[in-house]
Amino acid sequence: MALNLVKLMFFTCCIAAISVQAAFYPVWLESLSSEDNGTAITADAMTNRDAMIRAARQLRYNLEVYPQSQYRTWYLVELADALFELGEIDSAISWYQVVEALPDSAQYGGFDSLNSAKTEAWLGLTRCYIQKQEILNAINYLNKILPRNDKDRLTMAELQLKLNRRNTALQLLDETAGVNMPDAASKMRAALLYRQLRRYANAEKLLKNIANDSSTPAEFRSQAQALLKFLPYGTPFKWTNGVFEGKAATRNGEMIVNVTIKRDRIDNIVFRGNPLKDQFFACDATARKIVAANHIAVDAIDGAEDACVTVAVAVADALQKARRD
Repeated sequence: MALNLVKLMFFTCCIAAISVQAAFYPVWLESLSSEDNGTAITADAMTNRDAMIRAARQLRYNLEVYPQSQYRTWYLVELADALFELGEIDSAISWYQVVEALPDSAQYGGFDSLNSAKTEAWLGLTRCYIQKQEILNAINYLNKILPRNDKDRLTMAELQLKLNRRNTALQLLDETAGVNMPDAASKMRAALLYRQLRRYANAEKLLKNIANDSSTPAEFRSQAQALLKFLPYGTPFKWTNGVFEGKAATRNGEMIVNVTIKRDRIDNIVFRGNPLKDQFFACDATARKIVAANHIAVDAIDGAEDACVTVAVAVADALQKARRD
């Protein structure tokens, strides 16, 4: 009897261990040898899906092999981010929650503070729970965040829009530096949000600032000029069924997309030309978000904001052609 009880306890412990590992590691996520070299691991992760998977495997290896690394917290956040982008939502939640629970003594190499790491985790958890349609959980985590800068305010506004909390999204937008934000991608993101929130004068002010600023990179000036043509047509509006081509300038040439419209919804986005070879994964992820949201003011991927904005502009160009008065 005692022997059977011991066997049962051993079996139960094994099952529990397997369950815990499954919660953190999808079955495909095998370790891949890597150096303890911090942020360099994910340098090419946005190139394509295989590169993202390779980075996730290296991050797992580093967490297991270098437990005392000064970059451990950064590895945790990046692994959670990678798992989210790869569609492993429950595993991503598990890792974000590890970051959330870190003690004050935890090292935070790669971040400027432990609070910054936890802010990234809370943003990640918000995205995860929106994806799972667990709205109260998403709101709870979003409410924990004190924005560190205008990029945080823009991301939070994009997520608030996903939650249909339009007034809160607008408040966050109005708290940014607006035309005084230092980079064109942030101004473009704000303009897209203002347009979606039907604050057309605010959007126009930002777009004209970008278009008329000679110090702004040429691709952003071109994108702003394209959106200014689209701006007079309010949102939402009716679209014609069919496939429509859209274009947007990039630093390396022209992005071309085919956007399929069915019954007044964005049904599919296909890239016919994408010169952003180092950002293929980010572009594909943004296209999927636009299809899911049925609008172009979606949350940008950290570190790939330029690519995300470019996809939105190319889709906007196609939607202008699909517009039905």
